[in-house]
Amino acid sequence: MALGVPAGYDDDLVAENTRPAARLRQALMHVHPALERVLGPRLKTGSVLDLLANAPTPAALAQKSAVELASRLHAPGRTHATVGKLVDDIQAALAAQMVEVPGTDAFGRVIGAPAARMREIMAERIALLKQIETYLDAYPAAKIYTSMPGIGSRCAARLIAIIGDGSEFPMAGHLASYAGLAPPRSSGARARPSTRCGPARRATDDLRTCCSQRT
Repeated sequence: MALGVPAGYDDDLVAENTRPAARLRQALMHVHPALERVLGPRLKTGSVLDLLANAPTPAALAQKSAVELASRLHAPGRTHATVGKLVDDIQAALAAQMVEVPGTDAFGRVIGAPAARMREIMAERIALLKQIETYLDAYPAAKIYTSMPGIGSRCAARLIAIIGDGSEFPMAGHLASYAGLAPPRSSGARARPSTRCGPARRATDDLRTCCSQRT
């Protein structure tokens, strides 16, 4: 199925993003814990990644004025007040740490390169999303899936690739059982992962992941 190709590639990009994200947060935590507390939770924001790729060390960030920081952090949907608050938080974090960790300059590459790679992955996923949305137009079930709360185009593509329009499952319980989310019939039992093997097990795992993440 053509839709399964971009959906699978998107999953690969999500997995690929995990490693640079972890490395970036670890590096920030090592050289400047206060800065990591401000920027760490915002590493899914393109403008923050661009800033770290351009100014990967505390010293490089400190050299930028509030106006320069604000111009780099502006993004669609972000208000001036929000950007101003973030700039204030960054400058306060930089001022809070009086001692420079030995080897901080050497961490510039360790911070800047993962930030740049994460930005590349983000841009690739945005471009891929447009392709997925184009493919979804050919599937009537896509409108049904995306009308459900929490299910976007990416999740709808995964669902169609795994279960199609869902017509093979007469009732919701059948689908829950296939996904390994339904408990056995015995009283007080908990849901157990599917014991299927091979491609069927892979489909079950993918379906359960999709239902839990819903993006």
